[in-house]
Amino acid sequence: MNSFRGFAFRTLAFLAAFGSYSGCSPQGEEVSGPPKTDGGPTDGGGDGGGASCSTGDGVEKIGESKVAVVSMTVGSLYLYWATYDAAAPGYKTQIMKWSTDAKPGDPAAQFTERVEQALDIKYTTDALYLMEKDGSDNKVVRLKHSGGGSTLVVPTKDKPAAFAVNADNVFAALPDGVSTYPLEGGAGTHLKLIVSSSPPPPKELTISDPKAIAVDSSNLAVLSENDGLIMASTSGTGANAVTSSISSLGHVAAMDDTNVYWIEGKKRKKYPVSSGGSPDTLDTSEVQFIAPLSSGIVWSAYDEALGGIVRRAAADATSPTVVILRKAKVGAVAATSSFVYWVEGAADTGYCIMRKPKS
Repeated sequence: MNSFRGFAFRTLAFLAAFGSYSGCSPQGEEVSGPPKTDGGPTDGGGDGGGASCSTGDGVEKIGESKVAVVSMTVGSLYLYWATYDAAAPGYKTQIMKWSTDAKPGDPAAQFTERVEQALDIKYTTDALYLMEKDGSDNKVVRLKHSGGGSTLVVPTKDKPAAFAVNADNVFAALPDGVSTYPLEGGAGTHLKLIVSSSPPPPKELTISDPKAIAVDSSNLAVLSENDGLIMASTSGTGANAVTSSISSLGHVAAMDDTNVYWIEGKKRKKYPVSSGGSPDTLDTSEVQFIAPLSSGIVWSAYDEALGGIVRRAAADATSPTVVILRKAKVGAVAATSSFVYWVEGAADTGYCIMRKPKS
């Protein structure tokens, strides 16, 4: 289940913290062709971005990037990251791919043609899912790890703001609620969030303009500033309005076997999936990004006194462990059962993709 929850995070959130297959035609159709070169520089491939990131005590440098790394996700075979080059004309993002069997410093490969702007990437066993900006709206596409073109999953006309993936479906947060889509493309289906009630008829909860969404094999969490957090099963039944509103909601959410996590007002929040209760605030630092472990969570934060911090915690979210303290700001994070990965750096020095054993 955890491979379907490889975390990724939104470009706009990263830029605030750090200061293509873009032409799928009919839905479900594969589109291939030569990469768009658009005159922009190749970036993000471990080619010496100028950053100087210290190693030692188990810390290894995977590679460097001249431009910002705005999204990251990892699974059993590959680590992916998305770059964003604000100065590039037109298509500003590249998706880079690095084998987890490679040695630190081995070069990453350009996985896709350049896209207009990557907003979120998520790793599953069979494919990488990418939400990208396409004109004034967003879309979600599926890219096989082996390459060979992209498949449109959520079209721009549906206006997805966020998405999540499990073994059965893609779930998209849309202006009027949540819809589900087949993993390999196809028509979307509006998901009714039904409150079990007696006497009937059942009541449907509505949620407008959700900004974050998370799923596991059986649970769904949808978050909106207007309507708060709604928990339900992945079929939409058993819906429960946990909170009535959320202020300063971030675009990222994650779920492990026990909790759903999100960023609210730059603080990390937690809600128990099964036992219920009230949401808890778990970190008073300025939280940047979060990513799930199979049972627990890893996140990056910034503290004026300490600098960049990567922390992890078990599913009960008690006694968080500091994975690493860095002088530079730390952004995107991802984790496997063996390693925690993160991005650190700044625009004037370049960025590094780093890792450290989880234990």
